[in-house]
Amino acid sequence: MYSDKITLLSQTDKKTETKKALLRAFVELDNYESDSLEYRLAWGKIKFYEKILNEILHEWSERYSYNINNNEDIFQRINSGDTENVINGLSELALSTDDPDFVQEIMVMYSEHEDASIRGTAILCLGHSAKVYKKINKELVLYIINQGLQDESRFVQEQTRLALDNINKYIK
Repeated sequence: MYSDKITLLSQTDKKTETKKALLRAFVELDNYESDSLEYRLAWGKIKFYEKILNEILHEWSERYSYNINNNEDIFQRINSGDTENVINGLSELALSTDDPDFVQEIMVMYSEHEDASIRGTAILCLGHSAKVYKKINKELVLYIINQGLQDESRFVQEQTRLALDNINKYIK
């Protein structure tokens, strides 16, 4: 549905700034002769920024694996393919994990699900997460809220309004 915008809004500032710096280093590289000292220094910058991006990816992978392992039963329900189990699993995850950023990532992913009841529940869980953790990526979540309010499904619209109420109440 709207994955490109979500991908951009989901990135941390560190990741975004590192990618920008990497791009600038590649542009800078074009200004030098391939056998010059400046050229080698620009390549050093590129390698440095690539290393930072690899570290970010590694940290994310470790966190993701940790959360999957610690919530194995919940993810069995979420991955069952049964709508009711998925909904129950998402709701339980939103209220029971100790990593609000992880919860948000999962709910954002499911906010694009083809099944309106799953999509609406994921958006509602973003509101639950705001209530429980008092923390969200406001720009990203408000983008999802806006999409939910425009959704073709009345259920998704209603769940989105409830989520927005929690966000307005608990996030300043």
